[in-house]
Amino acid sequence: MNRTGKVVLSITAFALVLEFILLKELPFFWDGISKAYRADWIYTHHFSSLIVPTEFNSGHPPLWITLIALFWTLFGKTVWAARLLLLLINLGTF
Repeated sequence: MNRTGKVVLSITAFALVLEFILLKELPFFWDGISKAYRADWIYTHHFSSLIVPTEFNSGHPPLWITLIALFWTLFGKTVWAARLLLLLINLGTF
């Protein structure tokens, strides 16, 4: 990777971490609310089923909501734990 690429990568990583720090307690909204609701179902039912009931299901694969429920299990059921997962995924894509 050349110098310009490293600078862009560093700035992007810094921006993502700064965004996490500033917004880690911002409540869920829009799409995040429905994902958190489904993740809560998996968390509350202790991962007994990764298929949420029809009335909660949006038709999306359950990987993301299962990972949120897993992070809640590891770090506590907080907004920042779910946002930490998103930060790690975002940093991992670079």
